[in-house]
Amino acid sequence: MKYIIPFLILLTAAFAEPTMLPHEEHDIQFGQSQRDEYEHKAIPRARSAVGRRRPMTVLTHEVYGFLPYWEYDSYRPPRYDLLSRIAYFYIVLNEFGDVSTYRDWPTYGLIDTAHSWGCNVDLCVAMFDDDAIGTLVNTPSYRSNACHTVCEQMALGADGINIDFELPHTGDHTGFYAFMRELADSVHNRGSEYWVSVCLPSVDWRSCFDSDSLLPHCDALFLMGYGYHWSGSGQTGPVAPVDDPLSYYDIEYSMNFYCGTDPFKRSRFIVGVPLYGYDWPCTGTGRGASTTGSGSARVYTNCISDTISYGCNWDDDAPCPWYVYGSYRQCWFCLLYTSPSPRDLSTSRMPSSA
Repeated sequence: MKYIIPFLILLTAAFAEPTMLPHEEHDIQFGQSQRDEYEHKAIPRARSAVGRRRPMTVLTHEVYGFLPYWEYDSYRPPRYDLLSRIAYFYIVLNEFGDVSTYRDWPTYGLIDTAHSWGCNVDLCVAMFDDDAIGTLVNTPSYRSNACHTVCEQMALGADGINIDFELPHTGDHTGFYAFMRELADSVHNRGSEYWVSVCLPSVDWRSCFDSDSLLPHCDALFLMGYGYHWSGSGQTGPVAPVDDPLSYYDIEYSMNFYCGTDPFKRSRFIVGVPLYGYDWPCTGTGRGASTTGSGSARVYTNCISDTISYGCNWDDDAPCPWYVYGSYRQCWFCLLYTSPSPRDLSTSRMPSSA
């Protein structure tokens, strides 16, 4: 059982709705160098004849990865056989249901390589303007056009669709559920093998992501299991706490909120873990220090490299690593390997890259 410890200084940041969720924030921070858009009309081509065979591994669970467009040229998964699905992030819809941003979709290099390893490719479809989301989901003709548009883009080589709408207004939940139902029908009518999933915020700030309304139509619900502390947090702390007695909101809270103990819901639930951390200016060297400015996202490899210079602390409650430098900055990130023991971390044992 989790006990809520009344440390108000640690909980203040958790109760405030973020001004934006991590996917939008990282798009702004990391995607700036690729903001110049060009419109293109991709020519559909036949699907690869390569079957979805997994030549090296047999996975017991869905292993789902996101590949942001700004990482496409510099990073590709070295082991596609360890992924069951990879989502290309992203195209963007406008309020009328048309594509406003392509981000170089379709990426045939990704599609062909993933398929050759038996890994499915999903296309992430995003909207980051809550007013535009409301217009789209509450207008039947726009919803219909969006479903047609998304299926057209999926036909360019994707095996499924991931929806990332950040965030519908509270009053738009009925329209959002209608859109997800109509989209799922459109996708599944093209073949039972095509997937539809939806991104869930770590906290359902606006009461728009009811699992009972979404699961009948979605193949999976993807929890954005991060952003519990974010760039605008008032205190430093873990980005993705698991079962943290010092945090009101954590991954355990999110799973219980969306799934409870229902085994069927949990079987359709994918927990996303972050390949990033947050670095804040702050007032001291301890967890929960007041931040003195906005934090910046730090990619995982940079976090690991910095520990060589600054050392590494371990928080037993989150649990996760973090480090301090200067006067003062703190960076909190997630540990993505299990050896050596997290409790025995030292600079000599930390890898220089991941």
